[in-house]
Amino acid sequence: MASREIFWNIEFGETVYLLGLMVVAIVCYGLYRRFRLWGLGSKDDRLSNLGERIRNFLATMADGLWHRRILRDRYAGPMHALIFGGFGLLLMGPLLDFLSEHVYHFLEGNVYLGVSLLLDVGGLLVLAGVGLAAYRRYVIRPAKLDNMLDDAVALTLLSLIIVTGFAVEGLRIAATELETHADWAVWSPVGFVFARAFSGLGEDVNLTLHRVVWWGHMAISFGAMAYVFLSFSRLAHIVASPLNMFLGSLDGKGVLKPIEIAEDLETFGAARIQDLTWKDLLDLDACTRCGRCQDVCPSYLTGKPLSPKKLIQGLKAHRDEQAPTLLRGKRDGQADSDGASPTLVDGVVTEDELWACTTCAACEEAC
Repeated sequence: MASREIFWNIEFGETVYLLGLMVVAIVCYGLYRRFRLWGLGSKDDRLSNLGERIRNFLATMADGLWHRRILRDRYAGPMHALIFGGFGLLLMGPLLDFLSEHVYHFLEGNVYLGVSLLLDVGGLLVLAGVGLAAYRRYVIRPAKLDNMLDDAVALTLLSLIIVTGFAVEGLRIAATELETHADWAVWSPVGFVFARAFSGLGEDVNLTLHRVVWWGHMAISFGAMAYVFLSFSRLAHIVASPLNMFLGSLDGKGVLKPIEIAEDLETFGAARIQDLTWKDLLDLDACTRCGRCQDVCPSYLTGKPLSPKKLIQGLKAHRDEQAPTLLRGKRDGQADSDGASPTLVDGVVTEDELWACTTCAACEEAC
């Protein structure tokens, strides 16, 4: 009956669970660092009315899973859906492997063959999406996108994870199925192609390559997760965006928060970066620089000196620049260890940019 052995040809393969726990610890540390950064902002009650928040979040997440807003862009929408859907299928593989190995064995026969096919389809979807993303970013180069090193790193890591995964599968098939169970192998169509390519290398070479590439694949996969959360790269929006949606305002789009006015206040609104709320600082990390806000901003489209994307990214860069000083001051119980931090207006955001905003909330709707 069709099946495969977990950790086939991998000595001490179970240690991957220990490596996984180490990566979880790194992810938790990265999130802890981000929580401290968000904590530099002022207070804001975003944990009240939990029942309503949960209902809104579930509705928003269901909408997000179908990519309703993203699919308005006929290129970027399908591109993102391919990557998202592909990884959804791929993440099913390790989960089913774990359940079949340690809870109830079911990955055999037609079930095993069907899962093998779905995993290969998932990998192909991701590669197609990454290819479209690279072509769009580095060949089409739409004006709303700005290319940074992190973008190239993200696309490279995603590609390496998929390609090394297919290579591992192909080397295993070449050694265990290609000659004896070719009818099984064809259910992993991409792995089958790789297996045919590796078939002339000889059994000893295939076994050695399989071990090397398997560990390389795991190192790249775990390393990518560590990189994403330690640097909080653009891929960290898989955490920041859902959190941002759950903690969103319950007042509705476009509702402005009144400025508190009191006799003892020396400034009104947000004069410095730490005057923004902790939720505002979280919003800065939820931004993926996609440019949809800029595309619909009436001020930007009519030549005014305002780009919502540029404004958010400018605030984020300023926050990250000031963070070491502000965190040190907070640790020492001081408001600011090196004196007053720079003001936002004319230091980060110009008055012309502020007055160009019509508060129409088109950017919020598109985001």
